[in-house]
Amino acid sequence: MQKRSTLGRGLASLIPEARALDVDSPRAALASGAVVQIPIDEVTANPMQPRRHFEEAPLQELCASIREQGVIQPILLRPVDGGYQIVAGERRFRAACQAGLRTVPAIIRRMDQAEALEIALIENLQREDLNPVEEAEAYRALMEQFDYTQEELSRRVGKDRSTISNMLRLLKLPDEILDGLARGVVSMGHGRALLGLQDHDLMREVFTKVVADGLSVRATEELVRKTTNGARSRARTPELDTPMVDLQDRLARHLGTRVLMRPRARGEGGKIVVEYYNQGDLDRLIERIEGPVF
Repeated sequence: MQKRSTLGRGLASLIPEARALDVDSPRAALASGAVVQIPIDEVTANPMQPRRHFEEAPLQELCASIREQGVIQPILLRPVDGGYQIVAGERRFRAACQAGLRTVPAIIRRMDQAEALEIALIENLQREDLNPVEEAEAYRALMEQFDYTQEELSRRVGKDRSTISNMLRLLKLPDEILDGLARGVVSMGHGRALLGLQDHDLMREVFTKVVADGLSVRATEELVRKTTNGARSRARTPELDTPMVDLQDRLARHLGTRVLMRPRARGEGGKIVVEYYNQGDLDRLIERIEGPVF
């Protein structure tokens, strides 16, 4: 079976290759796709940049390299009122500023905010520069601000819908755990395991033990299972039997999102909880529910 190419054709399909020449006029560069030297004080960062954390040591190494060799790879800018906004290459720009450069080589391209965010996200994903929280927040920003469904986002960035769904679920973790995930204190596997607790207080309690004891993902999953069973016993909430678990899984596959079956502690009946992430995702679910079941 042919391996899926992550992110489709990548940045090469989004950013035409710059011509091998350097010009002085930004207007000429915009028309020709050539590289142009832009004054650093005319460049501003993109407030929607997916990457939030820039490690200081690698940044200083890049700064030293730029002092010796200059900025070898141009950054990508888009024209905005009063100057230019970074689309891709903020780390190079920061290092160039620290190196004392007055200009930075750039490719200038007109694009709207949605396209700029997509390209910034794809560049960081291809470089594996984003931590899991930054990646999840970037997906959420694309969905909320530009009304993408998970399916549309999957096609745009070349990621499986299930991967995007799992990343978005991480944002349900408490802020303390998200901070630990962003800093690498725990892994994405730890985060997914902690989501099984649902209650934020229990998540924090288990997270503290995971960090203190240096638990592996598997050990964390076992601890979550024991904690969940204990909480269910205290609340006298019945566990799902096998047919209900199968039905829950079938509903999740059919609807393309997370589904939770919650039986009542006493008597018959219960609740079905269906997750959605924005208005577009809700509309998609409604269409799926109104269609033929299974």
